[in-house]
Order: sequence, then C-alpha cells, then structure tokens
Amino acid sequence: MPKARGRALPPARYLSRCRDRIMSASRRIGIVLMTASLLLLGGCGLVHTPVLKAHGPVALAERDLLFTVAGFMLIVVELA
Repeated sequence: MPKARGRALPPARYLSRCRDRIMSASRRIGIVLMTASLLLLGGCGLVHTPVLKAHGPVALAERDLLFTVAGFMLIVVELA
C-alpha cells in the first residue's frame, strides 16, 4: 500500500485517489482525441464536394433528394 508522508493511506482514500487519477487521465485522453479529430477533419470542406455543386437537371434532383433524406434522418434521430 502506498504511503503519504511516511504513513499508510486508508484503503478507501487510496482507491479514491486512484479513481481521481484515472478520471483525470481519461479526461485528458478525451480532450486529445477530440482535438486531433477536429484538426484532421478541419481540412475537409463540404463546399468542394461534387454533390453540392450540381450541374444539370438530374444532378439538381439528386442534390435535392440528398437534402430531403438528410432532413428526414434528422427528424428520426430527434424522435428516437
């Protein structure tokens, strides 16, 4: 059992300390992963996708269908 300033820690306090260290480590890992994903996905621009720059009547219809389906999916996710 680890010692704090020369005396042994009670088991409950030791477990509490370990839990706090694990939580802070997992919080740091979460922040690092979130920052990395934002940096990696930050270069992806949806403006330059060919689906959103439609040319011709068929492409415009496909784009409208894409937005309609995405809207329906958002409604379903909201209700779930």
